[in-house]
Amino acid sequence: MKKTRHSFRNETYNLNHRQVHKRWFLLHKKTTSPAKKEEVHIDQTRRPKAHLLTTIMAGLVSLLVIIGLISAIIGFNYGLGLLEGMPEYHSEDLKSQDSTIIYDADGNILQELGEYKRENVEYEDLPNVLIDAFLAIEDSRYFEHFGFDIPRFLKALLENIKAGDFEQGGSTFTMQLIKNTYFQKDDGEDSTLAEKKLSRKAQEIILAIKADRDLSKKEILTDYLNRINFGNNIRGIEKAANYYFDISASELNLSKAAFLAGIINSPNIYNPYNNLIKDSGNIYVNPNIDYLANGQRRRDEVIDMMLYHGYISENEARLAKMIDLEDELARDDDKWNEVSPYYQSYIDAVVEEVKDITGKDPYYSSMKIYTSMDPTIQKTVYDLQNENTYIRYPQANMQSAIVVLNNQNGKIIALGGGREEEELGARHFNRATMAKLQPGSTIKPIFEYLLAFNDLGWATSHVVDDKPVYLYDDKDLQIYNADGKYRGKMLLKDALGNSLNSPAVQALEDVVEAKGIPYVVDYLNSIGIKCSTETFDLQYAIGGSTLQVTPLQLAASHAIILNGGRYIKPHTVDRIVVDGETIYEPDTIGEQVVKPGAAYMMAQLEYNNVYGPYLNLMNMLRTGYPVYAKTGTTDWGDSGLAYGIPKGAARDNWQVASTDTYTNVVWLGWDKMGYGTYFYGIETTKGDMARYLLDAEYEHFNYDPGYVKKPDDVTSIKTVWGSFPYRTSPFGNEGYILKEFYPSSFLWFRN
Repeated sequence: MKKTRHSFRNETYNLNHRQVHKRWFLLHKKTTSPAKKEEVHIDQTRRPKAHLLTTIMAGLVSLLVIIGLISAIIGFNYGLGLLEGMPEYHSEDLKSQDSTIIYDADGNILQELGEYKRENVEYEDLPNVLIDAFLAIEDSRYFEHFGFDIPRFLKALLENIKAGDFEQGGSTFTMQLIKNTYFQKDDGEDSTLAEKKLSRKAQEIILAIKADRDLSKKEILTDYLNRINFGNNIRGIEKAANYYFDISASELNLSKAAFLAGIINSPNIYNPYNNLIKDSGNIYVNPNIDYLANGQRRRDEVIDMMLYHGYISENEARLAKMIDLEDELARDDDKWNEVSPYYQSYIDAVVEEVKDITGKDPYYSSMKIYTSMDPTIQKTVYDLQNENTYIRYPQANMQSAIVVLNNQNGKIIALGGGREEEELGARHFNRATMAKLQPGSTIKPIFEYLLAFNDLGWATSHVVDDKPVYLYDDKDLQIYNADGKYRGKMLLKDALGNSLNSPAVQALEDVVEAKGIPYVVDYLNSIGIKCSTETFDLQYAIGGSTLQVTPLQLAASHAIILNGGRYIKPHTVDRIVVDGETIYEPDTIGEQVVKPGAAYMMAQLEYNNVYGPYLNLMNMLRTGYPVYAKTGTTDWGDSGLAYGIPKGAARDNWQVASTDTYTNVVWLGWDKMGYGTYFYGIETTKGDMARYLLDAEYEHFNYDPGYVKKPDDVTSIKTVWGSFPYRTSPFGNEGYILKEFYPSSFLWFRN
């Protein structure tokens, strides 16, 4: 016959009425009858002896009282010593935090962060069979005691004394919750087990009693089940049900509930997944232990205890134990242990960005993070870095970084932090966001020439002079072109198309003379490139000296050319939600750093780089839609001679390739100098990679890239060759100029 049990969901107890009556009668009936009055005769002759005896007895009593008081004082002081350093109780401390979840651009779960996986559930989501299983094996009087089960504790104490090992704890659910909250650190790299000592146990008891008075039984049990360790990196009943059986806790049957109630006693010994990884080499497990058999045996012990306490019938117990535990397992524990290699670089960037935004580490602070990552493009980036059938790196030790950015809103679509990062789940050096590199000629369109359009009134038909230039009148600081030659006067578009250095430095000199060094430094900082007036150098015009950028900073600064002159801080994070409330959304509008017309004019020159008559490798990017691009190269100078690197050999290769919607940045190079760490000749790999990205984006997003739209503040102009201020002529060189700088009269008549 099934035993009557507590109706713990209502927290009331059903007792037999006759038992209740008998209990009341025993407590209240009279136990003695009135004593008969008897006369007492005192022998006067024996009074002195009686007085002496009384005195002696009084002295003994006094001595016992004193000893008792001293013992009480000693015991009280000892008790105070046991409670010294006891944590301050707060009910909110008992709540377990969910894991942080990162979502991709489509709202699909990308990754769950944290050393431990957690997802809290409410009491109403827990099936009766699960509650019964935990009560039967862990704390059968839970709904009767006040957080501390005295009979169980005394029994455990006797067992400890008998065994001499003090392994029996006698802990209730409440005491275990207190221990796991205050005395057992289970977060981060400093995870430690609570020590077994008397002071800790005394403090557990006191805090458990406080918790029992403060919270309902339902709340305590729910907090306990949401925090408990179920093996591997799984914490909480919901994640445990999902990890072992691929179901929610609300779907647990008798066999599965009994297994989960039993495994917490020794998660490693009873984890059946350990059988599956004995030969994998991922982590160490004892090859001599049959973990699956251990788990099934422990499950059966819990079922037996459920039968003993009357929660299930003999038939229910028999049928449950007939189920083979192996048949119930999800057998998909790999998804809990690894990060997909495709996503690692992006996730690393997300984590760092969230830290900057919130000041909290998402590995240890629960939040939901919605990102801009497109899985298809992210996988394409990974494939490019790790050599697909289309790309081959010329040298095995060469590294790369890739950024794909949406020009119009600053969203980072994909990131490639480096090649052949083999340790999955580990945080790596993310070259896309962390590597500080000289940008070379990729800086020219976004710095001196853009400012010349914006502030000096240059037209795209401006004529520049490619001639020897000496910085600061120092004959040892001559600016050379890559081939060591000078070409004289030419149109600006041709100087940029051939990436000549001398005109670029002269343009920056003109801007500095007109606007001052603080102005140009402030501009660089406004587009995310950090520098100061103390370190500024005219060699910044060609991406040299102390100027350094990350691939992500370069992508964001180039995006202003395609979005009308706005700098939008690039971001992986679209939204952060904590406790159901959105606490952060990024700025997708940005700040106007140059005039829309100036940005448009530079876009025309970057288009010309691709489709003009130049042997600059950017013609590799020609497609059926408009592409805007710039390359860049830096060299080792003579610093690599000791490693056999020829003087002036290239060390960094850049490719920026954009449409009206997306900007792609590819960097190739090495992390450090060494033998053979230079480019031997003309390098086309960066162009191949950029073209592959453009095609992948075109096909995947199914969009129609167009020309950058002409804004209202720019107009056409025909300038007389070499004039500035400009003289106009119907037969002059065609270009664009900001309307505010358009000549006010027909200057072509002027001598």
